[in-house]
Amino acid sequence: MRVYVRNLGGTPIIIDIREELTANRTYYVRTDGSDANTGLVNDAGGAFLTIQKAIDVAVALDLSIYAVTIQIQNATWTVGLILKSYVGVGPITILGDSAVPAAGNYLISTTAANAVSSNGVLGVWVLSGLELRSSGGSGLVATVGSHVSIKNMRFGATAVAAIQIQGAGSIVTNLQPDGSSAAAFAISGNMAYFWNLDQMAEANMVLATVTLTGTPAFSSAFIDAGQGSGAYLVSNTYNGAATGKRYNVTFNSWVQTFGATLPGNVAGTTATGGLFA
Repeated sequence: MRVYVRNLGGTPIIIDIREELTANRTYYVRTDGSDANTGLVNDAGGAFLTIQKAIDVAVALDLSIYAVTIQIQNATWTVGLILKSYVGVGPITILGDSAVPAAGNYLISTTAANAVSSNGVLGVWVLSGLELRSSGGSGLVATVGSHVSIKNMRFGATAVAAIQIQGAGSIVTNLQPDGSSAAAFAISGNMAYFWNLDQMAEANMVLATVTLTGTPAFSSAFIDAGQGSGAYLVSNTYNGAATGKRYNVTFNSWVQTFGATLPGNVAGTTATGGLFA
């Protein structure tokens, strides 16, 4: 909504007024939709065509004390997503399957950009029931204070030197806004790192079941933590095998597992104040 106010000099002043939610809201995205639709009805005449359109519409709202869900159709989506700041409590959830999707379902797959990017975003975003792949970039990149929660996700292959989850000065966690933590994840592709944390980033994965299929290879390490970052990877179950180094912890960073063995077949290392326990 825009309001035009004419000042004494005759020049109109444009004031944007956000729509304030009075209940939770769901937007729908379908391959037969249109970005000219409202996004509020789950059919070709009501749904959006692109996920980014739904993101842009959601962040233009005043969420007040409510949450927004962006429900996407089971399809392959080839444009990387840019998460943005919003006003209100939230969260905003991008939802695919109700469980870990089968390989190739609810797929965000890019050839150049990262699958999902969150840079300096205010507010909690939740990614749930999606698969992330990128042949030319990373899976999820969260930087500069962003907070992204993940649940029931499948992580496919990334570019040879890329990362599945990269955090720089951010929080990436399976701890949900409602306080729950149990979730399932699948890793089914090769990548340089699964976790790569720097610039005081924080990662949490607690009470999760992680299934590795096809013996994914970590060409650098399952997790790399540096520059004062930390990871709390506790009470998780890892099913299946992987190759590569388990961890690399440096520059006053820490990874806490309470003695759990991380995926990989090469012992991890610590250096320059790094702590693994």
